[in-house]
Amino acid sequence: MFTSKEIKDMIVSQRVLRNVLTVEISVPIKKYVREQKKTLTTEQVVDFISEKYQILEVVKGDQLINWLKKGRSQTGIWKFKIKKETKKTPAKKQPEPEVTQQENSLKLEEEKVIETPKPTPAPKKNTKKPSKTSSFRGRIKNIANNKK
Repeated sequence: MFTSKEIKDMIVSQRVLRNVLTVEISVPIKKYVREQKKTLTTEQVVDFISEKYQILEVVKGDQLINWLKKGRSQTGIWKFKIKKETKKTPAKKQPEPEVTQQENSLKLEEEKVIETPKPTPAPKKNTKKPSKTSSFRGRIKNIANNKK
């Protein structure tokens, strides 16, 4: 099952012509065996497209897979009948309230406090410390010398 973000990335083109939305999608083939086999169905595409458009009917559907199989494809085209969109006029913006000089001076003081840089700490020197335990080879050598 593909997520909406994955579907958005896979969409090659979207066209609306006379209340018919045509969506072309291309699914990338999985590269590794450990990746899941996924199928993109018409239901998933309808769920994704219904966020933007109001779908009345599915004219043409398809089913895509992300692995190679004879008779299946990685690219497909869906066609939907959608409700005609009415153009909306943009909402009028409300005028912003006026800001007093005291509020401006407070904001400037806050910005000054934030802008002060913090002192950077001095860089640490990399000094190699002797290890508390000797290496495996050294321990074995000591054992062999002690037995003699």
